[in-house]
Amino acid sequence: MGRLPVPAPFRRADAIDMIARGGFPEIRPLADTDRMARYASYVNSIVERDVAPVAQVRRPDVLRRMGDQLLSFGPGRVALPLSILWSFPR
Repeated sequence: MGRLPVPAPFRRADAIDMIARGGFPEIRPLADTDRMARYASYVNSIVERDVAPVAQVRRPDVLRRMGDQLLSFGPGRVALPLSILWSFPR
């Protein structure tokens, strides 16, 4: 049985960069504005093509804005706005 190759060095800064920039290899080298535009386009296409028909959403643009607003609360702070949304009569 052969020996495994020695992995390339991977520092904490590399991990933080990967988390912040995202993991899609073809998007990582793009400039920040181009990368964010690509991610926004990706999320828009998911909302319009996948989520809207299944959830019978009439206004996918409103769903996308609501998602943006929920994400702006930051980690761990989304539960309160969601509980407010769920308290409205359906």
